[in-house]
Amino acid sequence: MKRKLLILAALFALIMQANAQLGFDGKPKVVTEPLVSQSQQAVPTERLARIDNNKYILEDMQVDGKDHPYRLSVMQNVSISNKTHGLTTTLPSGDVVWRIGIKTEGAEHTFPIFSKFDIPEGAELFIYTPDRSFVIGGFNIENTNEDGGFYTQALPGDEFIVEYYEPAQVAGKGTLEISQVAHGYKPFLEFTNRKNEKILDNSSGSCEINVACTIGNNWADQKRSVVLMYMTYGGDGYMCTGTMINNTSNNKTNYMLSANHCIEDFSSLTSVTFTFYFNAQTSTCTGTSGNRSQSLTGATKLANYASSDFLLMRLNSSIPASYQVYYAGWSRSTSSLVGCCIHHPFGDWKKISIPRNVQAMSGSNVNFWYVSWKTGSSNQGCVERGSSGSALFNANKLVIGQLKGGSSDCQYVNYSDYMYDMYGRFDKSWTGGGTNATRLSNWLDPQSSGATSCQGLNYNASVGIEQASQETATMTICPMPSTGIFNIDIPDLGEASYTVYDMMGRIAIQARTVFSTNVHKINLSALPSGAYRLVVTVNGNRYTKPILIKK
Repeated sequence: MKRKLLILAALFALIMQANAQLGFDGKPKVVTEPLVSQSQQAVPTERLARIDNNKYILEDMQVDGKDHPYRLSVMQNVSISNKTHGLTTTLPSGDVVWRIGIKTEGAEHTFPIFSKFDIPEGAELFIYTPDRSFVIGGFNIENTNEDGGFYTQALPGDEFIVEYYEPAQVAGKGTLEISQVAHGYKPFLEFTNRKNEKILDNSSGSCEINVACTIGNNWADQKRSVVLMYMTYGGDGYMCTGTMINNTSNNKTNYMLSANHCIEDFSSLTSVTFTFYFNAQTSTCTGTSGNRSQSLTGATKLANYASSDFLLMRLNSSIPASYQVYYAGWSRSTSSLVGCCIHHPFGDWKKISIPRNVQAMSGSNVNFWYVSWKTGSSNQGCVERGSSGSALFNANKLVIGQLKGGSSDCQYVNYSDYMYDMYGRFDKSWTGGGTNATRLSNWLDPQSSGATSCQGLNYNASVGIEQASQETATMTICPMPSTGIFNIDIPDLGEASYTVYDMMGRIAIQARTVFSTNVHKINLSALPSGAYRLVVTVNGNRYTKPILIKK
């Protein structure tokens, strides 16, 4: 029985690993099918209205300070469907391939947003640049968002091809509808048609330091916690910097800390997308290119508080082990020794900056740290637009705040009066506005231990997963899969505790209930689609079963 459990757990772990990644293995049919390749030139292209990049860049130059998210793109509304547009090729096998090109002329980067992604089992989607130098996919039914839509990471340049494949047995059953296309009028992570060219003020300054440089060596773990956040809402695309952060349960829950001002009010937004880029950094100190392939989409807001400008989110997907993420530690200390800030200024590759001084502010700014930077020949970087939300680490390598804004800029590197910034204090965010939705404490200390600090946690650290002492056959769960409501049939009655783990061993839900009948309903609908393991403890007996949520 134990061997069967191990096999089943391994199977579910593989499912979770696949779901966590933006794409699954495979190749576009234009590569593998001669008939598709031959018709490559016939693929129709939807050419969108021309956008003046400089118009939006000049608009952005009127926005003062870092206390606004850094805008990168504008969204173009479209109505493109596989039922009404594009080229359909039927293969001798009866399989069907649909393709369409989309061009938003002059864009530095672009990507589609699907308002409808209703595809059957076995169908696959790929998106690639016309020369196929950049390919993402294949995407399948498992990539569907909870709202029935789908979106991807950015592609370089101003044109891409969407390729959708259906096996013969499900040909014609899928529906794709593209409602928006991003026109990235600024480059980020070297996604640019004008490589190495400074576009007005939209590139990081010369004082910034790659994390691969010597001063970054002492922060090897912490820099793996820092993520570039790309968000779309209200018709535009923006970026900020976020930091994966640990909690006192040390269970690898995918919490991310950033700034409230990056997205101030989720409730007023009808549609928000998130793409997170991990390990987006150069491999050498002087390098200008790096890794941008490690990305995930989707997040849920948990708490925010304008008064200390914090935002806490949980990523909707598990993070693949290959990303080697680090969950940064934190401290509620009210005193600080100078550490560092790791960030993505102007959407550039990850940088590290060392402050000159960090001190607590008072009066109306009591919720913030005052941070000044080294200047002149002693320069060790600063923060710029796009760095918003990036964590401030103290000398003990623990997070003590996140960037709100300020006046530092590489152009002021020789003028110390201008080189300062404000960071929301972690200790003030801890209690926040006194509710779960406005404070950090209940999320980062779920057991109410009262801890004043928490050390960081590596991606490969062990977590305490309970081992079942009962055969799983003694507990029956149905339906399977479920949208989140499960009927639990168990022989024990009385007060029960149950814990839901994702298949990477992290606690997703902990709760207590009373089993007054043998069949009891458990509501797990708050969890996103995926594979989990349910552990129920009643009267000292533990029961475990894998479960699958599919919405």
